[in-house]
Amino acid sequence: MKNVIFLLFISFGLIAPSELLSQETSPVWPKQGAMIVDLGVELSWNRDYNAVSYNLEIYEDEDLSVLIIDLNTTETSHFTILPDYRDYYWRVQSVHDENSDSWSTINQFTVFSPASIDNLALWLDAQDVITDENNKVLSWIDQSSNLKHA
Repeated sequence: MKNVIFLLFISFGLIAPSELLSQETSPVWPKQGAMIVDLGVELSWNRDYNAVSYNLEIYEDEDLSVLIIDLNTTETSHFTILPDYRDYYWRVQSVHDENSDSWSTINQFTVFSPASIDNLALWLDAQDVITDENNKVLSWIDQSSNLKHA
């Protein structure tokens, strides 16, 4: 029954098919307030099926006055290596044939080095391990720069 009503709305022009696929583009990752320990960051956002491309901006300040990345892409993600350990602010915008949507909300995330934490004795990262030929974890590598591998 729901399918029949849905088709009636489309058939009689009450809902344009493009409206069904359109959604406001918004940041997916890094999420607001995320803490990241690697300068290499994959930013991603949700797809707008009516978009021909997306504008991505990354700033070093919350006033959006120090722009470090200004990119137009047809993808819904972008990998970049950031220049320093600090806070970053980013937003994305869908671009259509003749116009652009408004900018998304601004997400803030922090890239930090575990070695910068005072009195840090040990920092283990589940993704930074030594494995044997069967992929069994033999040890974790200390990210604190104290060389106390586990």
